[in-house]
Formats: sequence, C-alpha cells, structure tokens
Amino acid sequence: IRHEAVVSTQSTRGALPTPRQGYSGLEERRPWPFQSAFYGSAFFNLMVYDPNVGPYIRDAADKVLEGDTVAQATAIVSGFFCVVAVAQTVMGPAFNPFTPLHKIAYTVTGVPETVAVAPAAAKPKAD
Repeated sequence: IRHEAVVSTQSTRGALPTPRQGYSGLEERRPWPFQSAFYGSAFFNLMVYDPNVGPYIRDAADKVLEGDTVAQATAIVSGFFCVVAVAQTVMGPAFNPFTPLHKIAYTVTGVPETVAVAPAAAKPKAD
C-alpha cells in the first residue's frame, strides 16, 4: 500500500464509513475530512506519478520549492491543509475552499447539490 493512501485514510478521522454503517451517510453529506483526504491524495498522485499533468505541476513547484518531487508534493499538501485549518478556525468549521468548484460541477452536471456539513464536535463526557 502506498504511504499517501494510508495517511489519507487515517486523516479522515472517522469520516469513512465502516461496513456496519454502509455508504448511505455519504449520499447526504460530504464531510471535510473525507474531501480533504481525497483532494490531498489526488493532488499528490497527480504531481508525483502522473505522466500527463505531473510535469506541469512539477515545473511550477520547482520555481518555488527545492528538493525532490515527493518532498515538494508533501510540502504543498501539508501547507494547504494548514492554511485551510487556519481559515476554518477564523471563518467557522463549515468553511470549504472547494465550494466554488463544487457549485460549478453541480451546475454543469445537473447533480443535486448536497448540504455542507461541519465536522461533528466532540461530546463532553459526563462525570
């Protein structure tokens, strides 16, 4: 198993359904941890392994970052997640940087738009 797939799966923090839950929860909502794992691993794989799009991304990254391709991809994805975490702290947990892209995709494809859902807050333990 590739390292980025394992890290992405672990970073969803319970957003992936278990066999007992099934996939019905993903029909109604797309939690940010699930989206971030998908987008982060997709970008990483495009940059590092894709022979079509990867060279363009690598050329752009070489202008800004030093190091090998894996280190650059890791730095870009990690930096993006840090920026989003700060934005969610300031703007609220429902902030999603991909909302404009989602709206375009829903409009173009005609797929009904889902409701944005903030990550579930931890429940306080009873004493």
